[in-house]
Amino acid sequence: AEEVEQRHGGRLERVYPQLVHHFSQGDVANKTVEYGLRMAKTALDAFSSEEAARASRTVLEFLDDEWDGDPALEGEARMLLAQAHRMAGDLDAALIAAEAAGRILERESHYSRAVTALLLAAETAWQARKVEETTRLVQHVMGAARTAGDKDSLRHVLSLAATLANLRGEYEKANDYLEEGASLAPATKETERQQEIPKGGKLVVALATPLGDIDPVNMELVEEQEILANVFETLLAADLEGNLVPALCEKWEVSDDGTSVFFTLRENVRFQNGQALTAQAIKHSFERSIRVARELPPGLAAIRGATEFAKSNDKELTGILVHSDYRLEIQLPDPLSIYPALLTDYKTGITLNVDEGRTDSIPIGTGPFGMASYSADRIVLERNERYWKGSSAFLDEVEFRAGLSASEIASGLRSGSIDLARDLSPQDLDEFLRDSRFRGGLVESPRKNTYFLIFNSTSGSVAQNPDLRRALSGVVRTHDLVWQTLGRFAQPAVCLIPPGMLGYDPGRRRQTLTRDEALAMLRSAGISNPISLRAAAHPLFLDRYKSLLTTLLSIWSELGVKVEVATLTMASYLESFQNSNGIDVFIGRWNADYDDPDDFTYGLFHSSVGLYRAYISSADGDQILEEARTEGRPGLRAALYRKYESFLQESGMVLPLFHDVDYRLANSRVLGLTLRGSAPYVNYAEIGKLESVAKATDTLLAGGGTIEVPITGTFHRLDPSLASTVEDAEVLPSIFETLTRDVGGARIVPWLATDFTAEQGGKRYRFRLRDDVRFHDGRKLTPRDVRYSFERLLLNADSTGRFFYSPIRGAKALLNGEESDLAGFRIHSADEFTIELDEPVSFFPALISYHATAIVPEGSDRFGESWQEGSVGTGPFRVVKFEPGVRLELERNKTYWRSGYPKIERLVFNFGVFPADILSQFRAGRFSLASDLLPADAEALRREPEFASGYHEIPRLITYYAAFNSHRGPLKDKRLRQILAQSIDVASVVRQTLGRLAVPAHGLIPPGLLGHDSAYTPRIPLTSASAPAQPGVEMELTAVLNPVFFGEYAAFAREVSRVLRDHQVTIRPVNKTMDEWLEAVAQGSVDLVLGRWAADYPDADTFANILATKEGLLGQLCG
Repeated sequence: AEEVEQRHGGRLERVYPQLVHHFSQGDVANKTVEYGLRMAKTALDAFSSEEAARASRTVLEFLDDEWDGDPALEGEARMLLAQAHRMAGDLDAALIAAEAAGRILERESHYSRAVTALLLAAETAWQARKVEETTRLVQHVMGAARTAGDKDSLRHVLSLAATLANLRGEYEKANDYLEEGASLAPATKETERQQEIPKGGKLVVALATPLGDIDPVNMELVEEQEILANVFETLLAADLEGNLVPALCEKWEVSDDGTSVFFTLRENVRFQNGQALTAQAIKHSFERSIRVARELPPGLAAIRGATEFAKSNDKELTGILVHSDYRLEIQLPDPLSIYPALLTDYKTGITLNVDEGRTDSIPIGTGPFGMASYSADRIVLERNERYWKGSSAFLDEVEFRAGLSASEIASGLRSGSIDLARDLSPQDLDEFLRDSRFRGGLVESPRKNTYFLIFNSTSGSVAQNPDLRRALSGVVRTHDLVWQTLGRFAQPAVCLIPPGMLGYDPGRRRQTLTRDEALAMLRSAGISNPISLRAAAHPLFLDRYKSLLTTLLSIWSELGVKVEVATLTMASYLESFQNSNGIDVFIGRWNADYDDPDDFTYGLFHSSVGLYRAYISSADGDQILEEARTEGRPGLRAALYRKYESFLQESGMVLPLFHDVDYRLANSRVLGLTLRGSAPYVNYAEIGKLESVAKATDTLLAGGGTIEVPITGTFHRLDPSLASTVEDAEVLPSIFETLTRDVGGARIVPWLATDFTAEQGGKRYRFRLRDDVRFHDGRKLTPRDVRYSFERLLLNADSTGRFFYSPIRGAKALLNGEESDLAGFRIHSADEFTIELDEPVSFFPALISYHATAIVPEGSDRFGESWQEGSVGTGPFRVVKFEPGVRLELERNKTYWRSGYPKIERLVFNFGVFPADILSQFRAGRFSLASDLLPADAEALRREPEFASGYHEIPRLITYYAAFNSHRGPLKDKRLRQILAQSIDVASVVRQTLGRLAVPAHGLIPPGLLGHDSAYTPRIPLTSASAPAQPGVEMELTAVLNPVFFGEYAAFAREVSRVLRDHQVTIRPVNKTMDEWLEAVAQGSVDLVLGRWAADYPDADTFANILATKEGLLGQLCG
């Protein structure tokens, strides 16, 4: 032994077996122990459990009463032995050895190592689903780890403690454990420091439209707003929710009679030339704007005497009073509570013109940029170093290049001469989004505008008939129409008022009509076919949005309605604003002038002053709008505007169609880009630009490639609401996602929801959606999609999981077919909603992690064989090709909301693969993963060094069962059922046929869940003296078997059949497929069922529920 030791000097690991053998034979205790421990550790690293166990036992033979070395080494040896047993699958022996190691190490005051051994014991006990032992050990380890100051072990055992608490339904305790564990986690290392926004540089922005006036009061184009809102600012502004906030003023007050508004100005504001902003400067700015305005904006027109002043030679506007340098009063002829909102219009932006009278003078503002030069095709802005908000913009300059074609913009973006772009052709945009250098540079936001159609309800038009209007508007399914024709860059409108504005109701419903219902409505109103209408349409509907108009007119043509577009030019379209003669339908849009719903209601439809008063005249509607204008309380104002929206909807006068979704695409040098719904749209003052091209955010993925996954079962449907099988649970989450998710250990976390909270003692749950989630077809996730998905699930009579959600208020009415709207689901904003329950359900967040509640786009009713055919979710992969029951090909979702995922390019599931084929093709390298193997094959692979390191196992919340038909047939006899049940030694059959891959069940509820009876004593076959009576005569029982019992668990089924044959009972399977199994179970038409139930959510309720008489899976059989 000593010769071998000397010869191999620095490479002793190669000869550990020889050293242990020779030193043990020579009875050299210290050397045997030293090299035996080393050999055991090396063997474990090489996944050789037998060699590790052999070496550990050899060491223990020398650590007897005569051992005079460190007694703690016995603890180390027993811990190594425990690891070897666990690796080999002998969990009982591993638990005994690990506990023994912990006791020895504690006795010898090796507290940190003792904690490690006891943690191993706790994890082993849990792996064996010994719940009582796990609970006892967890408490022990927590105390020992705290005493030893072992934060890492404490963090791991707290995670296990949280799992146990979650499964028992003790969610608050579980959260406490998880929070403590999170506090112990080491600080995460910043693998990528967030890049600081660099200072300096010039940003080049491309625009398609040539520019016009640079005076804010005469702005007409959206592009002009985008530029000039960086230069000029207003007294008031609106936040992202549409609420008024001070801007250049510090505060404002309205007089008691409502005819004066007082403004207190900020004292630190300077114009870009350094001159102070004073009340007198604002008065001069307003007076000048009124003089030069082609048309007075509402914020200026409402000032007392403004209209007269514009036409006169007066030097001063008396309706504006300067009380001091920083206090200003604006007088109104009549009370107007919304007047402050009118001053958010950038046409009221404050200007200073030091070169008054010069035709080439450039006005000065107070914004973060000043205007350096101007022409129709190029404007350059430069940073305002004196900007009053305290920090100046990052960029030195912003150059806007206007009047470029779509191809010129695309070319400039590719070459790098353009940094920021919009107005790309759909083909170019799609190409850019597939390029990793640009994909991360796309930002989007709904624009504050609305496209709509108006039916001419005034005299002289056939649309004066309300039934015709209701039929034509009701037959249009707006969401489908917009998504199918315009795609991701239009948001279907549910309101006339756009998102982000007071009064917008994201949860508004509109009842639609089928074609037959619309025809019936027309017939009952005495309207006969054909019907001819003339329409005025914005030129965009004849160009960019032509597909939408064509589809809309096609829908109407099916009702016998023919529409002729009478306005073929912009001039004729603009003329139709005031002249509605001969026009039955007006199809147009409105862009917000100011951030207030008054702009989209009173300003458009009031009978006296509305822009479209030639089409709509209603005293009832006028009354609502006048009341809303004078109401000062935001909550009541919002309610009045929603009331007006309902009035328009019920009368069929106006049908909102969509809102533009604005976008910008930046190259990788641009940092900090965001997009908003109102001017200046882009946050130019907060953008930075790198000097060199930044590394693409979507880096090449390590490995990439394709993963091929074999599954023995079948998979026929991509509709998540029909999820019911283990195969569904494995496949669907890669495509569809839920609000919450079980991330392991029964830990439920927000997923598509960014957070959720329980309210009213658990009777209501409030959710907020993530802002960056999109469906595979580009649509943005909204609460409306969530509501639709829940209602669709509850209304789907083919869904086996829908009854789980009956606790939601109003769900029973949908389950019974009495209602179609879910009363307990309330949408509060564009990203927030609540779900109310009839009674508190503590595990509700877990309940909605079930795959059947996966969120699909509103209106989805077809789940075809690719994502283009309707199989659209938010998951990391999208469907490329689906062959039901055979193969499913998925590709990486390149816009997935979880940055850096998925790691592979393609994922392919192969269905109906036999276990033997899985084994052979896994060995051959065709399959990337292998599961569902025969137990003997799985054990053989696990022991092969080539595959051992890739072996993973985890106990699942799944129970395999035999169910007897207690309602019909021979097993209606309770005594016979008891005889058959007592005939099977479950533990023996499981150990004999399945080995380490299964744990004998002690009940329907698996270990760990509340209600599991760990004290249950398994049935043991009685001896011949006390054996149960035989059935008496030979008997045949019909049975259906889950296909798993034809494949990897066939040995188990054969052994059960053999045992029953010994008792004169023959089992005759009557199914081959899972569909046949489901049909027989649903009808209760067989005597015996061999099946399995996997937890839909981590709670005992999901297991108990399968026995429910009405909605349970086994209800017809034994409910």
